[in-house]
Amino acid sequence: MKINKTLSQELAQEILPPANAGEYAGWYRAFSGLSRLPDACYVEGWMVLQDTFAVSEHAWLEVDNEIIDPVHWQDEATYFSGARFNAAQAQAAMAQKGQLPLTHLLRASRNDTPANSGNPKYWAAWEEATKFAEAQKRGTLWSNWHRWLELIAKRHKDM
Repeated sequence: MKINKTLSQELAQEILPPANAGEYAGWYRAFSGLSRLPDACYVEGWMVLQDTFAVSEHAWLEVDNEIIDPVHWQDEATYFSGARFNAAQAQAAMAQKGQLPLTHLLRASRNDTPANSGNPKYWAAWEEATKFAEAQKRGTLWSNWHRWLELIAKRHKDM
């Protein structure tokens, strides 16, 4: 899926998280976007930033086969969906839990890991994101190594 940067930027400018959102401000921004995009799905999962290949837990919206990310709209990233909620499901889960992220509601415990997950799809997305990030890192290292060898060969030839 491709990110809709225009709509993502508009939401980023319109929606501010609650002052007490803390580290979950991004989740609140995405969740709040449902009021503007009622046909969207609220998604919690993982993203891999292309510049660092860091795997981060994250939330965004999806509508019309596009990603709407009011937090990382300006970054190149790959998204891995772990849990998807339509607007009614997201509102009901929020009413039950009272805070975000909603996937933490699905965990067996606060110390949930892929091995004992109460939400196997969420952790499968984490594993997929991690494998993707590692493959991207290896590809970048190989590409850099190859360029370095070419540079050495060129300098050696010029001597």
